[in-house]
Amino acid sequence: MKTTLKALALVTAAGVSGIANAAAPTWEDGTTQFNKTFTASGTVLGKEFSQKWQWAVGPGLPNLQGALSQAQASNGNKVTITIPQDTPILVGKTAEAFAVPETFTQGGVGAIPHIVFKNDDQTVSLADPAYTGAPASITIDVKDAGNTKIGTAKLNVITAGIEVVGKSGLAAQQKVLYGPHDNSIFRGGLPVSGLVVSKNVTETATTVMSFGGLSPDEMKIQVGANTLAPQYGGCYDENMAYDSGEKVSASYVLGFKAGNTIEVTFDAGRKPSTTTQWTASLGIQVTYV
Repeated sequence: MKTTLKALALVTAAGVSGIANAAAPTWEDGTTQFNKTFTASGTVLGKEFSQKWQWAVGPGLPNLQGALSQAQASNGNKVTITIPQDTPILVGKTAEAFAVPETFTQGGVGAIPHIVFKNDDQTVSLADPAYTGAPASITIDVKDAGNTKIGTAKLNVITAGIEVVGKSGLAAQQKVLYGPHDNSIFRGGLPVSGLVVSKNVTETATTVMSFGGLSPDEMKIQVGANTLAPQYGGCYDENMAYDSGEKVSASYVLGFKAGNTIEVTFDAGRKPSTTTQWTASLGIQVTYV
């Protein structure tokens, strides 16, 4: 159905633009047998633009330790574990700068990556930070060595998206990203509210680079720009659609900054009495619109 709707939209757009410059019709009177064919043709694009994106998942955190003595009835049987070093969870980037025609501002050709988090087979959402500079969070199940659920883990994470938009040989603009709409790149992996997103481009770029994402210079080179324009406050959502020659280079990161925490809360009656091995697995899917 989606492909059909896209095909209809293309034909409709072609028809509207053709009327203004239509050639004079060739009229035939009713004495002539009339049996003609009208042909409309065009291209329905597949999702080839998904190939313009690259993704990597971090190595995991296999040896975290927390004190079982922290888990008391007074704190809801919670153990807080501090992450000692910057640790990437998911990193994404454009393999090369690109843009799609503005016909596809709502997607349809695979240019817009969406990020989906899974707890077993169930989708879980990234919770926006409580305030600018605070961590976002994802809550998933905690299981013991026998794969039995014994609680939940709240992952307090940093997330950031940045882009450079420009034309070859001209100054390009750096922009901090958020993900408010279904046609926003990195939707699902960035805050929905721009109010809690840092507007500091330099700070965001540093975060992205520290987790293995693209640097501003790498993005500038991808778009072919000769310099980066002055940085202004604000955050933006991006749909990759431009008709005036611009291209987009973008990068995304999700991870733990040193000092972020994982809060393990044991279910009622599931608090271990002795040293216990536990796991908390976050499934990650990237889909394309």
